[in-house]
Amino acid sequence: MPLFYKIYYKQDPSKIFIGYTTHNDLEKTKSYNNSVLNNEKRNKTKLYQFINEVGIENMEYEIIEPIDSYYDPVIIKQRHAELHDKYRATLNNHYPYYESVKERKKAFNNKHKNDDKYKPLTCEVCGRIYTQPHQARHQRTQFHQNALNNTEELSELDNTDTEII
Repeated sequence: MPLFYKIYYKQDPSKIFIGYTTHNDLEKTKSYNNSVLNNEKRNKTKLYQFINEVGIENMEYEIIEPIDSYYDPVIIKQRHAELHDKYRATLNNHYPYYESVKERKKAFNNKHKNDDKYKPLTCEVCGRIYTQPHQARHQRTQFHQNALNNTEELSELDNTDTEII
């Protein structure tokens, strides 16, 4: 059965990480964490950097509570956020979000609706709509490139026509 767990520093229990795993065995989670510690590409989080600093032998793992395997993922993430707040987790990189993707998009749109950089812009070359943060990505699209090439070819034809006359 999946479970919520905490990892804390024995000498200072305020240094704490709250997590959850689909393994029903905390030993598998410990084993995974030990393998990540030795992988420089994957050990960049606060937890792993702290463990590397103080040593794995100074950390304690503890099961907080089991997770009903039939829970909705949103409910699991909501409970994760509640436990994060309850234990005042300091070694988690991110605050656990529990709202749905649709709710996050709606919150983002409400937050930035008056922000000029997110106002829709119309491309003068191809007529497509994009926002300022996505301008470079838009300009790399095949549709924009084709429209750009067609515009350049038309302007070259216009220039050659005027030179001949």
